[in-house]
Amino acid sequence: MRFLDRVGKGVRTAPRDALIADLTPPERRGRAFGFNKAMDKAGAVAGLLLAAALLHFGQHGQVTLTLEGYRSLVLLAVIPGLGAVLVLAWAVHERPGAPPLTGRSVRLAWQGLDAPFRRYLAILVCFTLGNSSDAFLMLRAQSLGLGTVEIFLLVAAFNLVISLSSTPGGALSDLLGRRRLIVAGWLIYAAVYAGFAFASAASHVWTLYILYGFYYGAFQGAASALVADLVPPELRGTAYGLFDAAVGVAAFPASVLAGLLWQWYGSPAPFVVGSALALLSAVLLGALPAHRSLRGV
Repeated sequence: MRFLDRVGKGVRTAPRDALIADLTPPERRGRAFGFNKAMDKAGAVAGLLLAAALLHFGQHGQVTLTLEGYRSLVLLAVIPGLGAVLVLAWAVHERPGAPPLTGRSVRLAWQGLDAPFRRYLAILVCFTLGNSSDAFLMLRAQSLGLGTVEIFLLVAAFNLVISLSSTPGGALSDLLGRRRLIVAGWLIYAAVYAGFAFASAASHVWTLYILYGFYYGAFQGAASALVADLVPPELRGTAYGLFDAAVGVAAFPASVLAGLLWQWYGSPAPFVVGSALALLSAVLLGALPAHRSLRGV
């Protein structure tokens, strides 16, 4: 079921981002993508707070998640999921965007993508190799003494920070440039992962998770808007597909590597490696040569 969920995400994400890019003026594109991320996380905050309340009252104070509690959460999550599908089907109307591809197949469309976009993807893969599943952060939090309900509240606070910071972060990328915001986000990420490596108390986890939310706020809108800046309009769907594929493909070995490092060298190891790769990626992105398609980046 988790596999099918990820397939659905893979199918929907690229056309959604291409649609946002098509319908948004270039000078406000970062703000638009930031707002999209903000609304996504606002829903996550509401869902996590509701889940924490249901677990607290439904499990009668039991610390670990029970099978019955898990089933109730999953079944309730179906309701907003169906609601989103109905809204999309009946209330969202696509306006004409870029003209369709002519004279070449979608399979070969990637050949029309410029070198700066390909370099950006390569650097993104480097970063993602150190960006393991957030489940490792939750495991680290649990190892420092946080219970199930407290972790739900922690993740809710984390998503609230993302929701509040994503729109301003995207707007800043319109003003200051995408590359600067992405580099700033990766530097925050490096600091947070270094903190998780050496955290020794539950209070440290709360502080680090809040800072981690600011990484997402600085990075997500700017990263998605940069894709649209680097490719021609008729290839945005292909570009966003490659963007999501690069992140998805690199995420699997990243989590495997994190698990092995944790098992072989202890819990700080995957966070040290993740921090180092984030710093390397920030340096590589900052050192990209100037190019006409990077104007305003």
